[in-house]
Amino acid sequence: MNLRDFARKHDAFDGAVTFWLLEFNNRDAEIAYDEMNRAAPERKWVHSETGEETFSDPHESDLDDPVKQAQRKASKWREVYLWSNSQNIFIMCDPITVDIEFHGEDLPNELKALQYYWQNRNGNHVHNWDMFRQLVGRRAALAWFDAYSATRDTSFDGPEALQEVPGEDADPNE
Repeated sequence: MNLRDFARKHDAFDGAVTFWLLEFNNRDAEIAYDEMNRAAPERKWVHSETGEETFSDPHESDLDDPVKQAQRKASKWREVYLWSNSQNIFIMCDPITVDIEFHGEDLPNELKALQYYWQNRNGNHVHNWDMFRQLVGRRAALAWFDAYSATRDTSFDGPEALQEVPGEDADPNE
């Protein structure tokens, strides 16, 4: 089986790099997220009066109760997002990337570093994150995210009428 048969390709850097990404999130994407969240939590909650911090949502059981949801909005617990854009790009792109091809001999150093990363990553997502942050430059990371965005399966996005943004003069009751 060739995983490229399930992937979409996206060229970047004037054809010097070709990204092959699955158009959907696989189980590895969920596993990678869980591993990363255990190693470096994505968010924490801070109590505004006591300064107490927790990495578990203090309102987690409130999600289905409208009264508790209203109380949550008035809560003294504030959510603080801890991950950087780089962590988000890594966790969104790396687990669903099937391959990255590099074309040409005289690649710029930023692309050589991306190539080194891609060829030397392993099955340990925390290890790969450590390498990613050391080797993948901003332009390469943004190109990878562009590839992610360009290769998504949008067939589940719903009818176009529901996706349209109404103009300023639109009647909200229509």
